[in-house]
Amino acid sequence: MSTLLQSGALVDIPCSYITKGEYNNAERIRMVHTPLLLMHRVDGKFIDIEKNGAVVFNNANPPKQFIRVPGADHEGVPGAMDESNYVLTVRSFIFQYTPAQ
Repeated sequence: MSTLLQSGALVDIPCSYITKGEYNNAERIRMVHTPLLLMHRVDGKFIDIEKNGAVVFNNANPPKQFIRVPGADHEGVPGAMDESNYVLTVRSFIFQYTPAQ
């Protein structure tokens, strides 16, 4: 959590100054056993892709897919991917891991 808070706040302060909760996503993801589609902006300074997204992805159980999205702002991944491509990517991932009915 401290890495996320430090990269998100762009300052090096103890996470206890900001939150009382423990959100260790990098470790908690190890307990998740469902498919993971992680889309993360490449250029962000708010949440660093290498210190956060890549660490969570590397610790995740398969099946998993990591899409690095250049040109996206904090909430702009769909727009940076082109919205129709974003929807197609998400749908394809879901259908790949959803049993046929």
